[in-house]
Amino acid sequence: MLELDSSGRASAAHAYRETLRRLGPLLGGLLLLALADAVLDLTIVGLPIAIWLTIRWSLLAQAVAVEGESATGSLRRSARLVRNRWWRTASLTVFVTGLALLLGPFVGAVLLSVTTASFDVVNLASDLVYVVALPFAAIATTYLYFDLVSRQEAVASREPRGLAPPRSAPRG
Repeated sequence: MLELDSSGRASAAHAYRETLRRLGPLLGGLLLLALADAVLDLTIVGLPIAIWLTIRWSLLAQAVAVEGESATGSLRRSARLVRNRWWRTASLTVFVTGLALLLGPFVGAVLLSVTTASFDVVNLASDLVYVVALPFAAIATTYLYFDLVSRQEAVASREPRGLAPPRSAPRG
């Protein structure tokens, strides 16, 4: 998306090269998220915390890809972006990703019930739905990432930095 924005052109080959360059931090961040979720999911009390953390760290891939963050840096950056916008992030992420993940099985179930196609053909059709739907989910969460970045920058630009509070005028 950055390449498209800067030059008006983008290529899949360039996107794959950039992804491979940043694969280590991306996998490291995902591993940390998975470990934290796995440990927290062991108890009923930890489940809400695991959900909260998953949403809080849901933009780690964008932090790695766009900003070149490390594994732990991407988790911190995602947390800073999601802070005060957790519900917005959760609703969009769950809706878009959930829809993309459920669309394949839904299409498969419909095809199984209304056609006489073999299971392999139905499976292929639902896989093709995934191939189309999941990139749209990634694009939507990337737009969310850029929205949160721009909101954070707008708030930061309105805050005076390092200025002393104004003194009242002397009375005379």
